[in-house]
Amino acid sequence: MKCPSCGASFPENASICEYCGSRVPEERHVSADRSEERIFQQIKESTAFAQRNNPARIQQMPQPSSLRIVGLIFFMVIWCGAGLFLTSIFWMVAGPLALIPLAMIIFGVFFAATRANKFLNHIGAPVDSFPAIVAGKRMAVSGGEHTSTSYYLTFEFEDGKRDEFPVYDGRIYGKVTEEDAGILYLRNRYAVDFERVRM
Repeated sequence: MKCPSCGASFPENASICEYCGSRVPEERHVSADRSEERIFQQIKESTAFAQRNNPARIQQMPQPSSLRIVGLIFFMVIWCGAGLFLTSIFWMVAGPLALIPLAMIIFGVFFAATRANKFLNHIGAPVDSFPAIVAGKRMAVSGGEHTSTSYYLTFEFEDGKRDEFPVYDGRIYGKVTEEDAGILYLRNRYAVDFERVRM
């Protein structure tokens, strides 16, 4: 159920919003509850929901780019080659100081292997689907000169709970608006797709 003052969801049959403290009139409480119940029912009765696990539908969602793996392999080759070259130079000039570039090689290989393992675990994970309503959107910008932007979507589920998920592909973030109702596709806690259901 949503608060008429702040829009937050709170437990069924509550008369006071736990977020802003507003009292919810009984008739508004019942009306909102029935409205959301009807929305989730319509989602589950839709053709899109019936076909949500169809392999052809799963293939339509944005797929992880294999360029990430290619980039990681390229990084490892360059990193290891440069590290071995520096190690040989340091060994001839400074002896034990050759351990410094050797440590850099080990760190670089560990970093690349960790990223590759994370990527492979993601693409190999099953896709789960849920009826959901878009409850919020936000962006997080990080970095200095070379900034990167992460996207997050908050969804409300049939039991009234809300949860925020990182968006794997920024195009998904751009095609949804708050209060859109439809089917959320999750893979490894990432929102990988959202299909709007016409009411």
